[in-house]
Amino acid sequence: MKRFAVRYRDQDNCAPHNCNQGMERYRIFLSVCVLCFLLTAVFALSGCGQKNPPAVGKVLPKFTLSDLKGDKITVPDDFTGKVIVVRFWVDWCKSCAIEMPMVDAAYNKYKDKGLVVIAVNVGQQKDIAEAFVTKLKLSYPILLDTNSAISKRYGVKAVPFTFIIDRKGIIRKRILGEAGNETIEKIIQDLL
Repeated sequence: MKRFAVRYRDQDNCAPHNCNQGMERYRIFLSVCVLCFLLTAVFALSGCGQKNPPAVGKVLPKFTLSDLKGDKITVPDDFTGKVIVVRFWVDWCKSCAIEMPMVDAAYNKYKDKGLVVIAVNVGQQKDIAEAFVTKLKLSYPILLDTNSAISKRYGVKAVPFTFIIDRKGIIRKRILGEAGNETIEKIIQDLL
């Protein structure tokens, strides 16, 4: 208690230049805090994917990525007139590991009727994606979005994330999370 009283008394008796320095430091500190808060808010609001991710009923904006062989593939342009399933995934996603073989079965069942499945790996290196695909024995094309630019542009904030596009290039479904084989197959059948 006595210590506090002494400090308080010392502040009352401080020399004017010492008090002004303290106030100036406080203003600078407060300015830095406000600036940090504003910068954080600006980055948080502007950096969360695309402002207007592709919506159901709109044309799928095209993108070009490399597949596991290094060939460039442009979606949807390279698959005009086909029903396209675009799935965003990562190797640590348990739902992806369960659903991707089921989607592969649907792909093999309907590819002769015009179905294309494209799996876009989000933010991982080729060797990681390749090991995962090899383990699951997937037969549809795998594209690499190593810097996540396309995923952000498309508003992908979680995986699995699926777009289902009709033969005219129009997005008919956006599915966040697990979809189940029956759900995806039903949607595919309706569009084929």
